[in-house]
Amino acid sequence: MSKHLFIINDDGTKWTITGTRLEMNDNFIVDPLLYFETPAEDFYLFVKELVEGDNDVSYLKGVSPSSETDLLVTPLDSLSVHKARTRTKGKHILKQYCDFTLQFDFFEFNVLNNKLLDAGYIITDDNRESKYLEIINTGNTTLISILDKYLEVKDRISISVHNYENYQEFKNTVNEAINGAAVDAAFAAFTDLYN
Repeated sequence: MSKHLFIINDDGTKWTITGTRLEMNDNFIVDPLLYFETPAEDFYLFVKELVEGDNDVSYLKGVSPSSETDLLVTPLDSLSVHKARTRTKGKHILKQYCDFTLQFDFFEFNVLNNKLLDAGYIITDDNRESKYLEIINTGNTTLISILDKYLEVKDRISISVHNYENYQEFKNTVNEAINGAAVDAAFAAFTDLYN
């Protein structure tokens, strides 16, 4: 049996419906922080039409929406909607390159950095090359191995930071766009970075 889902976002006192999803997999687990499931197909289609139109659609927390009267619908100008949808598409691209493993990279970086600190090596941007050489010249294979891992994880974090900075620049450009063509151009430039 299919599941009619609203994709929701927590906006403090209310849930904003950012999209809809028809899920055909019976085993799909509906996370209540990401989705609201409605049993009524006609209500699902009604909300889908509102969300795909130029509307901000939400409902108060504590309400299980089942009819039009349960919804807070605010018509938006089409440029605002286009900007919001484009930012969302950009965020999905970013997520492909900055997945959840980034938090593990930060954790590993801190662990390795602490091991180097414990060994007496404080690495900064100003002294990093001399400290790297100092560690290598010790001949201590354990310490050199820690340094190798440290450098690898530092590179991964740098790539993620660079991707995030690209997204922030893209988002700012979209926010400042004065028409749909400028929004589309910003999205095309952003996607070109990853093709």
